[in-house]
Amino acid sequence: MNRDPLPEAAIVRRVALHIDGSAPLSDALLQVLRAACDEVEDGGSSAVLYLCIGGSGSGMAAWPGDVGVDKVHRWEQVLRRLDRLDGVSVVVASQACGGGALDLLMAADYRVVSSDFKLEHLCSAGASWPGMAVHRMANRHGAAAARRIFMFAGELAAAQALQLGLVDEVADDPAHAADALLATLRGLDLSALAARRLLIAESVGRIYEESIGAHLAACDVELRRRKAATGTAAAPLTSIEAKL
Repeated sequence: MNRDPLPEAAIVRRVALHIDGSAPLSDALLQVLRAACDEVEDGGSSAVLYLCIGGSGSGMAAWPGDVGVDKVHRWEQVLRRLDRLDGVSVVVASQACGGGALDLLMAADYRVVSSDFKLEHLCSAGASWPGMAVHRMANRHGAAAARRIFMFAGELAAAQALQLGLVDEVADDPAHAADALLATLRGLDLSALAARRLLIAESVGRIYEESIGAHLAACDVELRRRKAATGTAAAPLTSIEAKL
C-alpha cells in the first residue's frame, strides 16, 4: 500500500491510495484508510477518495485473516466513515481480489473494475464472511442479489458483479474510465453530493411521511447554498413549511 502524490493538474482534488485486494485485514490498512479520510475532509475543500485496488494471481489470503472481532469492528467503523464521507469515493479494481475489496466496493460511491477483475474465496473456511457488506447489498440491490453473493457464490467475475449491482462499470482501462467520471465532477460541490448520498441511504425502507421532513430540510440548505453562490439572501421558511 503506497500513497500516491496529489496530482498537480487534477481535475478535482483527489486523495489516492493503492491497496492490495488479496491481503488480509491489518492495522496498516486501517491506518492508511483513516488517514486518507482525514485528508479528504481536512483539506479546506471536499475531495475524491480514489482507491486503486490491485489483486493477485496467487497466494490469496482468506478474509479477514487471523483477527479478533475488535479489529473487525474497527474495520466496519472505517467503512461506515466511507458511507458518510464528506466527499466522493471512487474505487478502481483489477485482477483477483478477496473479501476486503468486496467491502470497499460496497462502501464506495462509484466502482469501476477491469474485465479481468474477479472476487475469489467468498466462501473461505466453508462460509461467506457475514460483515456489513451483506446489509449494504440487501438494502441497495435487494435480497436476491445478496443471496446470490453471500450464500451461493464462491467467486464472482466482473460481468457477474456488474449484473448484481456490485460495480457500476466494467472497462478495459478502468483508470481512464474513472478519470472520465472525475471530469464530470468539475465545478460540482462534492459536499452536496455527499449530502445526496445520505438522503438516498436514509430513504431506503421509509415511507413518504417519514422522509418529507429530511428532504425539505435538504431543499432549504440547497436553496441557501444557491443564494449564497449568487450573493442574494435566502428567504426564511414559512410557518407551514417549518411544520412540514
